[in-house]
Amino acid sequence: MNFSAPTFMAPSKWIPVRAIPSSLFSKLAPPIPLPSESYEPLVKSVLQHRLVYSIFLQSTLLTWAAMTLSGIWQRYPTSITFDHIYKSSFNFITILASMFVWVFGALPVIVLRRKLLTRKFSSSSSLRTRALTKTN
Repeated sequence: MNFSAPTFMAPSKWIPVRAIPSSLFSKLAPPIPLPSESYEPLVKSVLQHRLVYSIFLQSTLLTWAAMTLSGIWQRYPTSITFDHIYKSSFNFITILASMFVWVFGALPVIVLRRKLLTRKFSSSSSLRTRALTKTN
């Protein structure tokens, strides 16, 4: 059986071949959103929540406890009672010293740690950006 074009017909008389339409490939996949649109806002909100409720709160409470113990040790060096702990922890000087130490001691460490430990992104373009610029 010979499947080539018949020799008795002129090439201009051939019937063009076309593909059978299919519904399988007619639907395009939804475009993938950029990470800056979907992933990065979620990560930023999670990290902001962690910073405010975990790191700031824990460092504030730890600073307050350290200043309370320091105040008890300076005011009552011989005996420590529950009354001394209560009076010293809610003393105005203790709260003021805690705020001062936290603002000028713990907060700069948190900020510097966050600044120095964040990853610097390279200036090279991503593969997707390169692919988009090549097609345009």
